[in-house]
Amino acid sequence: MDDALFAALVVLLAWVPFWFGGNRPVAWGLNALLFSLLLAAHEIGLAVRRLPYPVAPRRIALSIAGMGTLVAFALIQALAPVPTAWAPALWPAAADALGRPVAAALSVDPDGTLLAVLRLLPALIAFWLALQLCRSAPRARRLLNALALISGAYALYGIVALLWFPHTLLWFEKVDYVGYATSTFINRNSYATYAGMGALTGIAALSAHLARVGETGAGGWRGLLSAFLLRGAGLPLLVSLAVVANVAALMLAASRGGFAAAMIGLCVFLAAQFLKRGARLRAAVLIALALPVLAVVAAHFDDALTRRVTGAGLVDPLRLAIVRLTATTLSDQPWTGFGYGTFEEVFRIYRDAGVAGRFVIDKAHNTYAELAQGVGLPVFLIAIGAQLLLVSRCIRGFLKRRRNAEFPLLAVAVSVLVGGHALVDFSIQMQAVAVTFAAVLGMGVAQSWSQTQSVAG
Repeated sequence: MDDALFAALVVLLAWVPFWFGGNRPVAWGLNALLFSLLLAAHEIGLAVRRLPYPVAPRRIALSIAGMGTLVAFALIQALAPVPTAWAPALWPAAADALGRPVAAALSVDPDGTLLAVLRLLPALIAFWLALQLCRSAPRARRLLNALALISGAYALYGIVALLWFPHTLLWFEKVDYVGYATSTFINRNSYATYAGMGALTGIAALSAHLARVGETGAGGWRGLLSAFLLRGAGLPLLVSLAVVANVAALMLAASRGGFAAAMIGLCVFLAAQFLKRGARLRAAVLIALALPVLAVVAAHFDDALTRRVTGAGLVDPLRLAIVRLTATTLSDQPWTGFGYGTFEEVFRIYRDAGVAGRFVIDKAHNTYAELAQGVGLPVFLIAIGAQLLLVSRCIRGFLKRRRNAEFPLLAVAVSVLVGGHALVDFSIQMQAVAVTFAAVLGMGVAQSWSQTQSVAG
């Protein structure tokens, strides 16, 4: 049953990026339903078989409490009536305009806050299912390979579409970011984060394969390289091609922040391998295999990224202005925020000449600032702390484990990638990115404990 649930999870992870990166209301509702059904099947299956959780909830109790606080507070913001004096200034203004009392809430848009919680739900479920199902090391390896191949397929589509159907996105007309690789995503920056995660996942899968080959007794780097290339090379070859496709698509997306975050994440992964005894040889072989190929890919696909950097520079003044204004709005409602997921409505009120123009701004281009504005500083710090606790658990797992250390290390590297890009963009707010990241993090946490260590409960 667990294998069937795992297969269903992989299918959902493959589906989520398809419909515009999961960034449409239809996708939000469908994904929430599908992931909820899968969660119900998992929980009922454990109850019927009277089995404990492979990873006991108490092992990550603080993180569960932290994310639970975020969700619970968002629901309070949307559903709990409060005195008008406690609510954001928009509610008293509405009461004055209508000439009668109104049922105020902590959120300036209760329906928008509920929708934001719905969008968050699949990522939370993906983390939980990956945490429980990938306590099994073979399943964790299968998830690595699956994510690498899934992202590689999306990258291949993005490259083909750019070269031969540049004005088409799926079967629709492509309106935004024409001339750049976006695969099935609307926004090239969000796709760049997804492609970067795919490349990192593929590299981690190759590292895990090298580790397993090394366990067979291949001596020295020549023996390791020979065994890697000759023994069961079909899947590693496909994963390698997926890595190449992801890197090429990443460069063709021409996202400055996305490319920089991916390179930092890659450096974290490889540098950590070199610092850990027993993994240095694998890292050296991996670099020896990857660098020539990636150099050729970069030489052939660097035009779009180079033009983007030279033409627009490294810093976008408009994004800085948006973040500055977002921070200013936070000072008016620092403790309870304006409502989770209500940035667009709030920004419309505070918008000034620094961000003049007729275009709509619905994201802050800094997920941290936007989250703090939405839920207030206390809940923001709790939610970020919950994430950091999970990442720290993965760091400890990588440092302590001798086998399968690639899994928690990948979770750390992907967290650096996604968390770094969130400083300058909103990719993590795209459901495909959030769900994939959550699954990788859940897998990494599950594998942060040795297989000989009992963590069930």
